[in-house]
Amino acid sequence: MFPVVAMALSLAFLNPANIKLPQTPFTGQRQVDAWSVHKADWIVNIRRDNFTKLTTCSLKTRTVEFHSGFVVFHLGPSVDTDDAYFRIDDGPARSVREATREDQALGYFSGHGPIDNPSGGEVALPRAYLDGASRVTIRATPRSRPRQFDLSQLPVALAAAKAGGCALERM
Repeated sequence: MFPVVAMALSLAFLNPANIKLPQTPFTGQRQVDAWSVHKADWIVNIRRDNFTKLTTCSLKTRTVEFHSGFVVFHLGPSVDTDDAYFRIDDGPARSVREATREDQALGYFSGHGPIDNPSGGEVALPRAYLDGASRVTIRATPRSRPRQFDLSQLPVALAAAKAGGCALERM
């Protein structure tokens, strides 16, 4: 018991100036720089990791999120979108079930909502479906009113992400 007490007392009287902390190459530098750019209705969040030198971006509006391979449209958490239909610009109406397999291959899996509404009010469409599109209209059910989503400013937001250092092919 005596050696433990002696050691504790000796540590209590150490001069903190004599203790040297290991130096790291990142002292004084933030590990991650993050900022946001607002372009029209879009918010472009840019995150640069100073250690890995990787830059990632996310783009979103109040009702739309842009991911690497798909775009997610939010119709509200209580809206069941499992049987929804969508229309790109003035094209034909198509079932969201068409996109499900491609969405899953890109890493999007529906199932955020409760068991009676696993869609959670979201519709995800592959990015390739939306190339050049200026609007998407989604009707959740035959009894619901179609909702229109404006994508006309998405190219401006993508340009801001590119200017911030994001590789668009990985977004």
